[in-house]
Amino acid sequence: VSAVKGLSLKVDAAECYLRFPVSQPVHWEPVVASKTKIIEESGHPYQPNENVKKRIHIPGARRLRIEFDAECCTEGGYDHLCFFRDEGLENMVANLDGQGPWGNLDIDGDTAWFTFTSDDGNQFW
Repeated sequence: VSAVKGLSLKVDAAECYLRFPVSQPVHWEPVVASKTKIIEESGHPYQPNENVKKRIHIPGARRLRIEFDAECCTEGGYDHLCFFRDEGLENMVANLDGQGPWGNLDIDGDTAWFTFTSDDGNQFW
């Protein structure tokens, strides 16, 4: 690809010239696929007696990386954030509770599930 007079772009392989401004939209293919980000967040503090089950799904992902805010913490031994590889919640990846910071989790595949349960005692961040 070479610039011509700073106003046009020459694509040598196709011998095609584009002059700017272009009258029709041009579709450019990305060189690097962008990362998809999903943000899940509880209230701060979270509510007593919560019982949450959610699916995380990014179609075609080879791996999911779960990252936590440094302030994440729950009532240790009572309020749990758990991650699973399966919808039936049998293949647990992590059971997090207590004071953070919590390290990143990497889960192979494009889908994971998490649950969050809290009792009626103390609620944290």
